[in-house]
Amino acid sequence: MESESRSQSSGNGGVNTDLGVAVALLVFCGATFYVTTSFREVPAMLSQNVPATFFPRLVLAAIAALSVAVGVAGLKQQRERRPAVPTKVIGTGAIFIVTVTVVQILGMLTAVCLVAIAMPVYWGERRPLRIALLAICLPVAIYLVFVLTLGMRLPTGVFG
Repeated sequence: MESESRSQSSGNGGVNTDLGVAVALLVFCGATFYVTTSFREVPAMLSQNVPATFFPRLVLAAIAALSVAVGVAGLKQQRERRPAVPTKVIGTGAIFIVTVTVVQILGMLTAVCLVAIAMPVYWGERRPLRIALLAICLPVAIYLVFVLTLGMRLPTGVFG
């Protein structure tokens, strides 16, 4: 009974917060699409008939389409009270932000190794053998797939 009255009082016909998220994502997509207009043209020999803007704009179109879907769904729902974001989510995001900022300094594989250690420890994993296996196998797998198989160059940082 109490949960019904709470949902009725918080659902006063207002717009769901998903609409705000959808609008913010659409603004991001628009701004990022504008950035793609400044991409330099790739020489015809390297482009393989695909301009440099194709894949970023394809991803932006997918994000925009999903944002519109979230916004439309948000218009149909009543506003509801949501629980606070758990601190584990915020901490996980912080670990990824730190990782992204140190990739150019430490290199991609070193950063992946460190995040493969930090993330399980932060989430509560206490078995050192599993953490060590992840910290070794994940960078090795990334190296095998992206460097050896696909021929990509990853940032090497101070170790390059």
